Amino acid sequence: MSPTRDSHSRWLLYLGAGCIATGLVTGPLLMSGMLGGDGGSHDDAPPPAASPAPATPGDGGATAGTAGVGPEVVSWGQEGRQLAVVLRNDSDQVLDEARVRITGRSAAGNVVVSTSGPENDVCCTVFGLPPGEEFGVYAPIDPAAAEITDVTVEYVSTDFRPVRPEEARVVARKGRLERTDDNTVVTVTLRATGPVGDHVAAQAILVDSAGNLAQVISGRYWCYEPGTRRRIRLELYRPVPADLRLDRVVAHSIPDGVPHGGKGRC
Repeated sequence: MSPTRDSHSRWLLYLGAGCIATGLVTGPLLMSGMLGGDGGSHDDAPPPAASPAPATPGDGGATAGTAGVGPEVVSWGQEGRQLAVVLRNDSDQVLDEARVRITGRSAAGNVVVSTSGPENDVCCTVFGLPPGEEFGVYAPIDPAAAEITDVTVEYVSTDFRPVRPEEARVVARKGRLERTDDNTVVTVTLRATGPVGDHVAAQAILVDSAGNLAQVISGRYWCYEPGTRRRIRLELYRPVPADLRLDRVVAHSIPDGVPHGGKGRC
């Protein structure tokens, strides 16, 4: 039996109502994202990458703010097996102790020498330096090395403190240069005043005939106290050119509590 016209019309009516009901349910779901399209939900996209935190530069053992910075270079000179440098404390504080890195470069920009010295070595360590005063350091070099045309000095570590009402002071007087076949010796009288420690650091500054810095002879000496006056010997343990002369000797008290090596001769 074939269906009547009335039953066919009712079937079409039911079909249309079903389509409308489906549209009413799925439309809002698609709009809300609960049903994904061909590309999937936006929640599947990777989250934006977080910006990296800025790196904090290491100080290489230096007191904060001193890495890559250095004291004022007053003068420098290259002679034989040594690059000599005179530094000045250009801060307003006392530099109780500092290890520095000395770097010398050729005219082509190549590094000829770069050193902060081995532990307990006197070459590259500054002691007890008040504001505005000077200290001599040096870097051993190969006699056959290229000529150095540029020198930089930077702090590797520092120990600054405020100036006290009374500071230790060591005055050098009556310096004399003596030469032998295999040695260069500077004798000088040191007089200590104020709260000086047991040890004193001294440097003899040698210059050439034109007054240019040529050599630094450095040493540390034991058994000092306020009012002490002693004659010391600074020895290079090799001869120097005949035109070199003693310009001056600078000396500073090594503060108590600062490592200073073994006891030296008084």
